Amino acid sequence: MLPDYYYILEVTKNASPIEIKAAYRNLAKLHHPDKHGGNPEKDRLFKEINEAYSVLSHIDTKFAYDKQFAIQEEYVAQPPPQPQKSRPPPYYKPPPRPYQYAPRQAGYATTTYIYSKWTLMYGKIFVVGLIMFVVLFPIMLEYAVSNYNYKKGLEALGDKDYYAAEGYFRDAMRDLGGSSTLAAIKGAELKLAFDSPYEALIYINTGFGFAIKSADIARLYYLRGLASRNFRQMHEAAEALQNALTWHYNTDSVYTVLAPIYAYELKIYDKALASYDSLIGSDKENHDHYLNRGFCYQKLDAHNLAIADFNRFIENKGINGSVLYLKAISEMNLDQLDSACINFGRAKDMGIVNAETFIKLYCSTDSVKIIYPANPF
Repeated sequence: MLPDYYYILEVTKNASPIEIKAAYRNLAKLHHPDKHGGNPEKDRLFKEINEAYSVLSHIDTKFAYDKQFAIQEEYVAQPPPQPQKSRPPPYYKPPPRPYQYAPRQAGYATTTYIYSKWTLMYGKIFVVGLIMFVVLFPIMLEYAVSNYNYKKGLEALGDKDYYAAEGYFRDAMRDLGGSSTLAAIKGAELKLAFDSPYEALIYINTGFGFAIKSADIARLYYLRGLASRNFRQMHEAAEALQNALTWHYNTDSVYTVLAPIYAYELKIYDKALASYDSLIGSDKENHDHYLNRGFCYQKLDAHNLAIADFNRFIENKGINGSVLYLKAISEMNLDQLDSACINFGRAKDMGIVNAETFIKLYCSTDSVKIIYPANPF
C-alpha cells in the first residue's frame, strides 16, 4: 500500500515544487539523525521524508505516484461486499400446457404493394441520409463547440481575463474538436507566462495527443523545451528544442533559448558556438551574441577569435567590466601580458573582484607563474 507522501511532507496535494522543496528542507533539518542521537524512530521518519521528497520533487515520478495513489484511494473508499441472504427454495409449479393454435381459416389473403423505382430510390436516399446524420451530427457538434470555446478563449485573453480564458481553452480540447491542438498550445503559453511549468507540461502532453500539423508539433516541442528549462531540466530542454528544429520551428527562436543552455548550463561549447553562429548570421546587429560567442571561443581555446568578438561588443555597446575581464584572460593565454594587465586593472576599477587576483599573480613585480584561477563567467 502506497504511503501518503504529501502527509509525510506536511503539504497539500496542490503544493507547488517550491513549497514541496521548502517543506522538505524544514523537516530534514528538524528530524536529522545528528540532532537526535541515533533515535530509531527519528531515523525511520528521516528516511520517509527523504523517500517522499525523492518522489514528489520530479515531475515524472510525481505524476505516476499521484495516479497510483488516486486509484488506491478509490479502492479503499469502496464499501466491502455484503453477504447475500439465502432465499427459500421455490415452490414446485407444473409445466404449462402447450398452446393449441386454431386452424387457419380458409379464404385468408395478403395484399402485395408494388413501389415505383423513384419511391425506392428516394427511400434509400432518406435512410442513408438519416444514418449519416445520426453518425456525423455528434462529430460536427464537437467540432463546432471546440471552435466556439477556442474563439471565446482568445477574446477573454484579449480582455486579460486569464482565468476565463483558461477555462475556455480547457473546454475547447475535445477528442473530435476543430481547435483542440491550438487550445492546448494557448493553455501551455498561458501557464508558462505565469511561471507554472508543471501545469504547462500537462497542456503540452495533451496537445501532442491531438496534433496533426507539423507546425503545431514543432510549437509543442518548443514549449516543452521552455517548460523543462524552467524546471531546470536542461538535458530534457535541449532535447525538446532540437526536436522543434527537426519539425522546422523558427531557427532564431529555438537558438535564442538553446544557445545559453549549451554555453552556460550544459557546457557543450561546440554546440553553443554553432548556435550563436546561426543567430549572428540572422542578426548581425545583436552584439550580445558576439559576447556570448566570444565566451565559447575562449572555452575552446580560440583566443584570437574570442578577442575579436569581445572588441566587437565593446565598440558597439561600450566598455563593460566583465567583457574586459574575459578579454584579459584570452590575452593572458596569448602571452599578451601588458595588454592583459591593463584590462585586468580596468575591470577591477569597474567592480570585477576576481580581476584583482590576476593582477596580484601576474601584474606585480614579484609575480610567479602558477595555474590560472577558475573563470567565474
